[in-house]
Amino acid sequence: MKITSDQARRLALHAQLYRFANFPGKSGVLEAIKTLGYVQIDTISVIERAHHHTLYNRVTNYHPDMLNNLLAGDKAIWEFWGHAASYLPIEDYPFYKIRMLSFPNGTWEKQFWELHRDLEKPILDRIRTEGPLSTKHFEDTRTVKENVVWGNIKPAKIMLELLMWKGDLIVTARHNFQRVYDLTERIIPNYKEIEVPSVQARAEFMIRRAILAHCIVSESDINKHLPLAPKDAVSQALKALCQTDKIKSLQIEGLTDIFYCSSETALDKIPEQPFDARVRLLSPFDNTVILRSRLKQLFDFEYTVECYVTPAKRIFGYWSCPILWKDSFVGRLDPKADRKTKLLTVNSIHIDKKVWKQAAFQTAFQKELDRFTYFNGCNSYSINKIELL
Repeated sequence: MKITSDQARRLALHAQLYRFANFPGKSGVLEAIKTLGYVQIDTISVIERAHHHTLYNRVTNYHPDMLNNLLAGDKAIWEFWGHAASYLPIEDYPFYKIRMLSFPNGTWEKQFWELHRDLEKPILDRIRTEGPLSTKHFEDTRTVKENVVWGNIKPAKIMLELLMWKGDLIVTARHNFQRVYDLTERIIPNYKEIEVPSVQARAEFMIRRAILAHCIVSESDINKHLPLAPKDAVSQALKALCQTDKIKSLQIEGLTDIFYCSSETALDKIPEQPFDARVRLLSPFDNTVILRSRLKQLFDFEYTVECYVTPAKRIFGYWSCPILWKDSFVGRLDPKADRKTKLLTVNSIHIDKKVWKQAAFQTAFQKELDRFTYFNGCNSYSINKIELL
């Protein structure tokens, strides 16, 4: 089966963004996380942090408190390593145990564990006795700091995080973005007895999760979305699921890769027009753009997060956000929010000149920029530079 590149983009955007139009409030946040499979957490706060930004673009009347209520109150989501550090649906917990059992699996983690293993029991004992604790409750008792990669960070802070990756601790809240840790047994009483799903089950989980989140996916997309099984297992699972008609394969005009979708996807009913005419300013870590090779392949949009490069090498700005209009990425906007003055500064806008000159775009853009300003706790905005491409 073949579809056009326009149809592919509309299917992908509908799955990632437009289907959430009627997702309101906290229940909408939970449904969005369940549908996307994960929402990436990031510490950078030049504007609202990435996880809030991602949900803002999907959930009607989203407020950051909703996310912490799902974590701390409802226990419906949890923090762990998904695509990266992420909020995940709590029911997916078993599929991540494979990572806990392989801990420590990095050179520095092993080195730290060997040097500071003596911290494990006292930390667990304190939390067992005192209840949930955060980094601030633990002192740095070192007289000399080690000349190692983590030397300036107090060992208790690192141990708390590693005990989370190991599975013995779980994050139960965020206070001013600082994690609060509790014993996993208090949240998931039988967590040690939960069996690790087989390699085949994990591969099928990866496929289901990627298709649910993106609608149409290549094998490469599946392996990058939530990597929880070897690539050869994913290949075998794809063949088996296609043979049993649980999923179907398709080709996109102009692309050589094979893509996959649910057998229930009605490919013959794809709208000929874009789903939505709203402008969206997406987070650099939004699920829609995080798979960079997919973004280039489907949308012909080359995107890099420039906060990780030196200022001299930046072209579009430290925190340049992709600008989406209808079913195309048309530019980038680099914002910074000053919470004290309540001013959102747009350092630069780089945008397709043909799009910028359209009255329909201008109307939609101004509406979104007003909304985005308010979301970031500001009352007004200023634009320093506009560059037409």
